[in-house]
Amino acid sequence: MPDKLRCYYAHCMGAYGTKQETRDIILLSQLGFDVLNPGSKEIARQFKAWKNANSHIKDLNTMDFFTDLVLQCQVLAFRALPFTYYVTSGVWIEIDCARKAKHPVIELPTNISGRGLTHEATIEYLKEIGER
Repeated sequence: MPDKLRCYYAHCMGAYGTKQETRDIILLSQLGFDVLNPGSKEIARQFKAWKNANSHIKDLNTMDFFTDLVLQCQVLAFRALPFTYYVTSGVWIEIDCARKAKHPVIELPTNISGRGLTHEATIEYLKEIGER
């Protein structure tokens, strides 16, 4: 059996340690990915050590640590902010890094229960795009 693809799970720092984070990691694992979670305690320890080792650098870009992690993966999955669907700046940098590396980028669904169209709205949409 081939090795699992490694998936970088990009999400807002405000979601670190939440039930949503746990649900997302479980989902990505069930899909067969080996998940690299930047919100994990292990990554936090590595980040602290990296910052200390590079403290002599005047304008240290801390996102370099995370983009290096993105490049160690083959896939990136991200979660936008709920209700607004915005993507925070750090997550956007990670997505951009993955895209430039030609890695697949997967958006985890946000607020899907509030995004469904009625049958009538679906028919109207299909008419507007010329499908009906």
